[in-house]
Amino acid sequence: MYIPFRSHPVLMQLMSLQGVPQPIHHTHKRAPPIFLRQISKDMHSKLLSHLMSADRPISLILDGSTDTLGHEYLVILLQALEGDRPVVYFYRSTKIGVDVTAEGYLRLISDTIGRDPGFWQYLATNLYGLATDGVPVFSKSNAGLGVLLSKQLLGDAKHVYRVHCLPHRLNLAGRHTVGLVDGLENMERVIGITANMYNSQQPKNVAHYTALATARNMVPYRITPTFTERWAPSQYQVASNFRKALPLLRLDLDAIGADSSFAADTRTKAQGILKQISNRTFVLSLFHMCDILETLNFYSRIFQKSAGILIGKENHRANLIRTVEESKDRDGSHLKVLLEALECTRDAHQMSYTKCGSVQQVERAYKVRWIVNTATRLDDFYFDYSSTPTRQTTNLPEFTKLRTEIASIMGEQLRNSFPEGQFADFDVLHPAQFDKTEMAMRVYGTTQIGNLATRFRLGKEITVREWQNLAYYLQDRLDFEGSIRKKPFIFWSDVLRDSTIAVTDFGLQIRKLIRIILIIPASSSDAERAFSIFNHIKSSRRTNLAADTLEDLSHVTINGPEDITKFNAARLDKSWKGLHSNSQQSGGGRPTKRKSSEDGLTHQIFTTNSGSIESELEA
Repeated sequence: MYIPFRSHPVLMQLMSLQGVPQPIHHTHKRAPPIFLRQISKDMHSKLLSHLMSADRPISLILDGSTDTLGHEYLVILLQALEGDRPVVYFYRSTKIGVDVTAEGYLRLISDTIGRDPGFWQYLATNLYGLATDGVPVFSKSNAGLGVLLSKQLLGDAKHVYRVHCLPHRLNLAGRHTVGLVDGLENMERVIGITANMYNSQQPKNVAHYTALATARNMVPYRITPTFTERWAPSQYQVASNFRKALPLLRLDLDAIGADSSFAADTRTKAQGILKQISNRTFVLSLFHMCDILETLNFYSRIFQKSAGILIGKENHRANLIRTVEESKDRDGSHLKVLLEALECTRDAHQMSYTKCGSVQQVERAYKVRWIVNTATRLDDFYFDYSSTPTRQTTNLPEFTKLRTEIASIMGEQLRNSFPEGQFADFDVLHPAQFDKTEMAMRVYGTTQIGNLATRFRLGKEITVREWQNLAYYLQDRLDFEGSIRKKPFIFWSDVLRDSTIAVTDFGLQIRKLIRIILIIPASSSDAERAFSIFNHIKSSRRTNLAADTLEDLSHVTINGPEDITKFNAARLDKSWKGLHSNSQQSGGGRPTKRKSSEDGLTHQIFTTNSGSIESELEA
């Protein structure tokens, strides 16, 4: 996959030297991209034929990104059902033109989809969801791409359910909080200045930092700056590394500031950073933000799951906001560890180990003591021991004020990003929330199911009636306690595939509604993963790849088999030979005719990253 095409003739020559005969059309320098195009076209056409062979609901996932040369691409993914489980397929990628308005994107998408006969008409009756990263040109409520696409396909701006990527919303809430809280802006600035001091352009500083870590038997954690576009997991990693590096930074900056072999401006910079990171409010705030970011990271990863759905997201939203708002009065795990280690350090300094409950606490105390200037200042630095010794932070007014401000502002930002009740209708399908008594009485979730049926243009009355029958069946027939512990998509996939359920218990309308809900994506994270693959394919050593070739490689990489031995090359080889029946075509030559062992009926399996497509093809 990552061998340059120009190396292909050499590889063919090496195979010939090993005694493997190579037809002339295999050795031509243009053979690899042409063969790749054949594989890509074959996979793409079989995928679309498979999707369009049944009345499958489908969603689009869109996102834009820039490659290493600054070229902007739009990637289009499809979320559909395979075996009644949600899967994501790569559809196409295309270069973005000069018109980056919503109308320009709509024309670009129309032209791209128009390359596949019949697929635009298929979307007109089966497109139910659209997930984007939330930029205004995509998600604007009255004139964004989602509205225009819904109007053009279905004649109604509200028919397609538009999803603003949930991890992106989380990131925006965090970024807005940093901009509104002065203490956090200062923390971000200090981390950025420190990262700049220890970047690759400062080899002497890096060498000093690494040598000191070796001498002290400490880990030289890499210091990296924060960026506005980083998602919560990246932000958490940056803050966590800085937190872990504090003891070593304290020693290293102190040494650089007193070392005359460093330039005067470097020593001054080191002394300034040391003063900042020795401030007790800064240190406590850093550890507290690690706790906050750990929470955001946890929920961001839930939202980023591949082929994610909206069932259960209302419950996650409520838990996320409650955890953040409660942080103003509660020490998180990182802050607790710090305070316990400092207590142990204080007792050790006084030759008393009553607060050191384990060897691990002593080890943490050994590391933590380097954060402060001297052991004798520990009482002044963190604690007020005028009465009964305590490690609570409530007697530190500066920090108490800051953490209250963080909890209040971030809670407000999260409520703005995740309005209450936005996903409540979807959560009625979460097995963990089933009420067996209400299901037996045929009243559970009828309002929410009615709302969903109306939203997706299904008959409300008949859908609700079929839901009542299904709910009664589920509480009466299934292993209820075992079933409700399953993940939502697994639970409903099992129900949809259960052939023993009669149509009277599981009607066609409620069946269709559940399938629609299973393909509404929760995020555009799969598009971000596609761009990561793009960057692997179009690396700095392969900058001349054409857009079509990049798309072909993406088809094979993303939709192709994880195990190359499962790739059915025999049938593709036949179509490849058919392209080269005369010398006028690229590759030229007429291959030697021989009877293929694959004549007859070939059973082909395209194994994708998310599932499998099975079809029988005549050779």
